[in-house]
Amino acid sequence: MAPSKADIDSVGRVLVDTSRPLPVRFRALFTLRNIGGPNAVEWIGRGFSDQSALLKHELAYCLGQMRDRSALPILCSVLRDRSQEPMVRHEAGEALGAIGDPEMLELLKEYSEDPVLEVAETCQLAIRRIEWLQDHPDGSDDNPYLSVDPAPPSTERDISSLRDALLNDTLPLFERYRAMFALRNIGGQEAVLALTDDWAFGPKIDDQKGTAKGFKDENERQAGEFTLSMEGGETQYGDLPLFEQFNPPMRSVHRPSLITFKEVSRGKLF
Repeated sequence: MAPSKADIDSVGRVLVDTSRPLPVRFRALFTLRNIGGPNAVEWIGRGFSDQSALLKHELAYCLGQMRDRSALPILCSVLRDRSQEPMVRHEAGEALGAIGDPEMLELLKEYSEDPVLEVAETCQLAIRRIEWLQDHPDGSDDNPYLSVDPAPPSTERDISSLRDALLNDTLPLFERYRAMFALRNIGGQEAVLALTDDWAFGPKIDDQKGTAKGFKDENERQAGEFTLSMEGGETQYGDLPLFEQFNPPMRSVHRPSLITFKEVSRGKLF
């Protein structure tokens, strides 16, 4: 049975309740994303006054993944708001690209010259993605992870060639992203190690993403651990059954990726 407005409101109130632990609020956010619809979008939009930059980053991410045009005014407002943290504005630009509405091109072109590099580059990527969608209206990226990505994967399948493209800082950022997502989709240890080469050598393809992973305090650190380690359905929320209904078990993290992430985070690959 579809959730009622009252059900959605109950989850939305958890999302914006600053007295709740961040992991619980994150669960509410992804429940709203999975439910979808204008009411869920409205509740997610209310969270942008929060003090947690990490949470606001994920609010924008979820609105992009929902691909609901009713989120466009919210995301435009966040992108324009220079009082928002760069990681939040960057994710709002990325979300506009994920929704893919050509009417957003003018705004994205304006902010593609933003003085904040992370924001400018993200808007440039969003422009390229929308233009690619216009040129490939029936294009399918065969994404096994079901995410809406900032760029479609490259059609190249040779890991060595993709690695070379990823590390080539003379290529347009959009093409390097295409190589990156192709490596992700291929998977396996060789592809994972090719991805981490970009962390260890030369200019970073996605420094803004690294910035976005910095946690400001202990609560945000716990939220990061929550998103990496929690399996859906593992924690019970008796007062919010929708958490269970609309959050099926998460896809397991591919073990080589997890091991490499841990090694990089400890500085072992630098």
